[in-house]
Amino acid sequence: MNKEIYYVDSAERKTVDILTKMNKNFKRINNILHFCEDCNKIYEEKPDVCECGCDNIISEKVGDIRGPNWEYAIEIKIRDDLYSSLDGRVYTQLEGLSGFMKGNIALVFVGDLFKLAMDHPDRSGQILSIPATCMQYGVSWINVNNLLELVKLLKYFAQKSGSSPKLRLKKRHIADLMPKRMIVLLGIKGVGQKMALELSKRYDSIFSLGLALNQNMILPGDIPKLGFVGIKRLKEWLL
Repeated sequence: MNKEIYYVDSAERKTVDILTKMNKNFKRINNILHFCEDCNKIYEEKPDVCECGCDNIISEKVGDIRGPNWEYAIEIKIRDDLYSSLDGRVYTQLEGLSGFMKGNIALVFVGDLFKLAMDHPDRSGQILSIPATCMQYGVSWINVNNLLELVKLLKYFAQKSGSSPKLRLKKRHIADLMPKRMIVLLGIKGVGQKMALELSKRYDSIFSLGLALNQNMILPGDIPKLGFVGIKRLKEWLL
């Protein structure tokens, strides 16, 4: 069996194009896992009803590329794709990787992170904080310069095929995880855990918080210990 084979999510056109140009073996599939919201049992194929009798089965996409037995999973961001995913998608993807798997999971960025931050000053702080955010989720951050380096990296992961699957037996409840928007807020100077928790309770996404700031709907004192300086910092970082 040729171990250098990749299971690519069917929606990932860019990844498919890269592997095709590099003459790499791959299969197009849905990199989706399913779990029972009641008992957290994980399924690779979605059942109508869980073994526990619950019919509330949740499905999540986990990574762009994975091993045949889920030995590893990788989310790939190529240059501006990282910027466009800062609307919240990248945090959902990190949560999916860390929620189902342990060990060989990574967010791979192709390009120059600092140049990307300079090209998009509106989100520069958020862009530069992504490596630290990955660490908080327990996901490896890997930065490669070009597509050739990406293919070499993929070969390293492919060598892990055939090892024991790394799927967790249980998916953690979302309540046990720090909300992804709270993790983002903690990267802002002057925002502590209590303030980040309060903001994440009041606003269900970074987008809705940014909208409220843009429309001046948050005033000093509305949130405990959030004054003029804090509001200014939030605006500069998020907007």
